[in-house]
Amino acid sequence: LDRYPAATLSRSLLRAGLTVFLLLSAFAAEAQVSLTRGTNFSLDVAADGRIVFDLLGEIRVIPRRGGVARAIPDGPAGARRPRWSPAGDAIVFQARNGGQEQLWRYDIGEASPRQLTVGRFFDHHPSWHPDGDRIVFSSDRLDTGFDLWELDLTTGLAWRISDLPGDESEPVWSSDGDDLVYIHRLDGK
Repeated sequence: LDRYPAATLSRSLLRAGLTVFLLLSAFAAEAQVSLTRGTNFSLDVAADGRIVFDLLGEIRVIPRRGGVARAIPDGPAGARRPRWSPAGDAIVFQARNGGQEQLWRYDIGEASPRQLTVGRFFDHHPSWHPDGDRIVFSSDRLDTGFDLWELDLTTGLAWRISDLPGDESEPVWSSDGDDLVYIHRLDGK
């Protein structure tokens, strides 16, 4: 076919068309997507207006003026329930590791998140204390159901702060750090 000029021209046009198609496909990958419904995802808003949310096992951050929601780098699989630190410089979240939910921390600008809790425990529903040095969460660490625990980020020490019959979950500190609100489930109530 190369000896026929019309065939060479057609082949060149086909290659050019394929190149344009591939370029347009690459731009479409950055296209805007609007979520109008969903289930089982959560979000949090930083004081400066940035939004962090989980979607399909990834943690993504939207800049304060809007734009592309970028995934945190090298995030673990099954990441959920992100929460901004009070200073807006870190995100705590839960993710699956070794068959259990563990807590992770991502410092903005770092190469990847780091794991905060380890073990056979199911640690979930993390929330920052207003001082930014501690995290409260729900865990089944003592096999007595889910209790509330607190983790000191400087020392890595964790201690139980509730021990009620049933399960305590989804803790949130008041803005002054004096009060803790959470859900307590007992006998289906």
